[in-house]
Amino acid sequence: MKLTPIDPWIAEKTGLRDSMTPDTLRAYQCEGLRLAADYARSHSTFYQKLYQDIGEISTLSHDELLNLPFTSPEDVMNDPYGFLCVPQSQVARIITLNTSSTTGPSKRLFFTEADMNSTVEFYSIGVEPILPPGKTVGVFMEGSRPFTVGDLLVKGLSLRGINVSVYGFIQDYDDAAKFARTADALFGVPSQMLHLARLYPDLKPMSILLSGDYVPRSLVEEIHSLWGCRIFNHYAMTETAYGGGIQCLAEEGFHMRDADILVQIVDPDTGRELPPGEYGEIVLSTYTHQAMPLLRYRTGDISRLLPGRCACGGILYRLDRIAGRRDDVLILRSGALLNLHEMDEVLFADRRITDFAVEVEEQGDAERLILRVDTPESDTEPLAAWIRGRLAGLPEFELVFEPLGGERLYQKRKITIRRKDS
Repeated sequence: MKLTPIDPWIAEKTGLRDSMTPDTLRAYQCEGLRLAADYARSHSTFYQKLYQDIGEISTLSHDELLNLPFTSPEDVMNDPYGFLCVPQSQVARIITLNTSSTTGPSKRLFFTEADMNSTVEFYSIGVEPILPPGKTVGVFMEGSRPFTVGDLLVKGLSLRGINVSVYGFIQDYDDAAKFARTADALFGVPSQMLHLARLYPDLKPMSILLSGDYVPRSLVEEIHSLWGCRIFNHYAMTETAYGGGIQCLAEEGFHMRDADILVQIVDPDTGRELPPGEYGEIVLSTYTHQAMPLLRYRTGDISRLLPGRCACGGILYRLDRIAGRRDDVLILRSGALLNLHEMDEVLFADRRITDFAVEVEEQGDAERLILRVDTPESDTEPLAAWIRGRLAGLPEFELVFEPLGGERLYQKRKITIRRKDS
């Protein structure tokens, strides 16, 4: 099996070359974190305040650097410009995400051209084992503007002699199928690729790359059964400029952009860093970003680092598949648990379901659970009965069938809490 090109790329980019091991890489990353923390404190009002009680960053030990205060999505939502480390004239892309579960502020993220180009480089390296030169990739994600996912893929994959055509998020599946027939491989969000496979099992791409959301095992298994192709996953967040980690041919976890991103796994409750092999919350430091470095950033994603060699021969730790999110499990006032990823596994097993969303509407002490389901079925009564039977363990819920919209799928699936005025 061919060695992932990501390890040699990291070794060259960090200057570690033949001396690279997980330990020497971590030491390199700690020094990168030191420089980033010093830079951020000097250039942003948020980090000036966050690190005001910390002495000279240059004197901190590696252990102290790896225990700097956390940052969070809430920090970014509450003070996005406080994170900004460059003049706005140097910002190449601003991305606004409506991720608040209530009516709070949106999350605004800033990137320089160099920040985005680091993702271009990662794409060009990471896809090498998956897609040979001369093939065409059809991208079912945003790509009409500079530095969108599609634009970055066009730039990165073209460096490998791979042709890229960007369709955008799917609104018309018949039209999308015509587009897909012109491509050898497809790149898209999981639920849209699943629905496309269900409607057009004859497409048979050579491979697909899934990104943009949690990927249930049941979804991967069904796409494989319909198309018979290799299915690879890509882990990324908007905060990482759309590039994080990608599977190799061994499909044993994500090979990460370790030369740009420091990955830590911490106990969600105590914040203590956990050793490789133990599950916890993913904490990222985008220590090479210029516009808005996010240092010790709590993602809410649950996973672990995989120690030992990958079957491809890679020596660095890999990030295991995402097991869920901290906020995917909601304790209702009744004491019942609402686990979003368990619902993913159950509901996506039925081919009639294109997508779904969960809402909890609060009014005073009362709660109303709403399950919104997107389906092409015109007669929804049989599907409603199936859903209620499979989710019989949940508290009583209102079931609504309605189109949810393709572009919404790019945001991570979450339980939405709406507070209704009394």
